[in-house]
Amino acid sequence: MKKNIKEYVRSIVSDNAKYIIEGHYTSIAEYIIFSAESSGHWEEYFNDGEFEAPQCEPTEEQIKELKQYLQKNFDYLPDCDVKDMIQTAEYEQSRSEYEKIEILKEFPLKEDATLYIWRGTTEEGYEVVSSCIVNDGEFFCLTDWQGDYPKSEEEIEDYNWVNISWRPAIVMNGLPRMLV
Repeated sequence: MKKNIKEYVRSIVSDNAKYIIEGHYTSIAEYIIFSAESSGHWEEYFNDGEFEAPQCEPTEEQIKELKQYLQKNFDYLPDCDVKDMIQTAEYEQSRSEYEKIEILKEFPLKEDATLYIWRGTTEEGYEVVSSCIVNDGEFFCLTDWQGDYPKSEEEIEDYNWVNISWRPAIVMNGLPRMLV
């Protein structure tokens, strides 16, 4: 593996963070592994001279070691602005975008999660006030953005939640979660 593999992966993430999140990957590791497997280009993650002639490609053992390293060290999603996540969820649901998104309140929750109360405005002036939760890099929103919404941590389990790609979530220990 490259001696500066962490810096190399971080540069890839820096250039592709929004795509990684919007592409519904579960982690940076999953994105990199999928990209390398799809293209067949594993060699960019290794130093010149690590390959044996005549193939000049990494061995299956080297690739396995790289995958384990990535899964151990990059098993999370990149940071992304919550407004970008709301915009992505809106697009996934209705193929439209808000002209303006304003975060009205933020409530810190357990396990480093945050409940956001926000307002989205369309070109027609229509406003939606709803809430979402970002928990460990994963975005959750309500299934109904035009109805009532939780205004406190205690009310979270009273609502139906989905992830950024509108897959149903469950509420466990007071927070929305995806079952894998």
